[in-house]
Amino acid sequence: MSPQPGNDNLHIRAATLEDAPAIARIHVSTWQEAYRGIVADEHLRNLSVEARQSMWQASIAKGEPRVLVAHGMGDMVGWIAFDRSRDEGASAEAAEVWAVYVSPTWWGKGIGRGLFRQALEDLRSRGFTSVSLWVLTKNESARRFYESGGFSLDTPVKTVNVGGVPLEEVRYVMQLRADNASTVQVDSQRSPSMTTSLVLTAIGPDQPGIVEAIADAGRSSGANWAESRMANLAGQFAGMVHFEVAEARAAALEDALRALESRGLRIAIARGERTAPRRAARLVHVDLVGHDRPGIVHELSESLASRGVSIEELHTQVTSAAMAGGYLFKVRARLAVPASLSDADLKSALESLANEMMVELDPAERGN
Repeated sequence: MSPQPGNDNLHIRAATLEDAPAIARIHVSTWQEAYRGIVADEHLRNLSVEARQSMWQASIAKGEPRVLVAHGMGDMVGWIAFDRSRDEGASAEAAEVWAVYVSPTWWGKGIGRGLFRQALEDLRSRGFTSVSLWVLTKNESARRFYESGGFSLDTPVKTVNVGGVPLEEVRYVMQLRADNASTVQVDSQRSPSMTTSLVLTAIGPDQPGIVEAIADAGRSSGANWAESRMANLAGQFAGMVHFEVAEARAAALEDALRALESRGLRIAIARGERTAPRRAARLVHVDLVGHDRPGIVHELSESLASRGVSIEELHTQVTSAAMAGGYLFKVRARLAVPASLSDADLKSALESLANEMMVELDPAERGN
């Protein structure tokens, strides 16, 4: 008999890169079962596990969206992806369930509700005040599930193209108040008041198996891999990982992480705390390109700070300007912009940093 939620056979944790193949298989198999009769059969037959595996590996490495996976009897049986809302004009306090899928053989056993409970707890702890999701209008079973879990039908409707066929989606929304914290019911051993956050930074010569070793250190201490940022810079692995771990096991996790220094990594660990997201009026995605020169990063950060703009994410690169000679400085950033600063004024401030600086703003950034 398959396990029921709440017993020791069901385990929900943060996803790691090694989970991407199983996530992709569940993604495809659930589509093929749940959307039969809604999406064209040919499109369902041609769904690629490999393509989704690559997509989820990139998303997990980036740390957006957050992904939780559920295991039952040793195998992954479902997962949920959630983070900030991608809807145009959404506030910084609005979250979204980007996707949730449970293996068809495990439907009706409480896995989906367990995943939702963990996700909603996470969103509340980060200061989000509402959460929404989109679902195909014809997916009546999914709509009944969301409604029974406390979501309400909202007014927006949109059309998406699936396999060359336009299909309608509707939006559901839930307010994340303390008094509805138990709307989605499932037993859980996780207690936010008894957990602590550890932030790891690691740098050293890049080599196969580094991410796996970090993940193993977290798993051996029962920690949740909450979010991460990783890159290869000039042949060096550079990574940051946020772990959530029971207070009683925090010291053991620190010891396991420091043991990674035997692999040639320089390790630094800091204890963090749960904080609400910054109260920005909106998030803006910026692409900026200009001629490289010393001090440009300092001037960029100074200009943004003086206008009350917070840098949520920043990626920079210097490339050769083959046609014009010299080098180009490229920036890709996600900014939390106050309501008092218009997009036009923000763009003008960025363009003033250097002659011929090109800036593109996208106030409605969307993920994969």
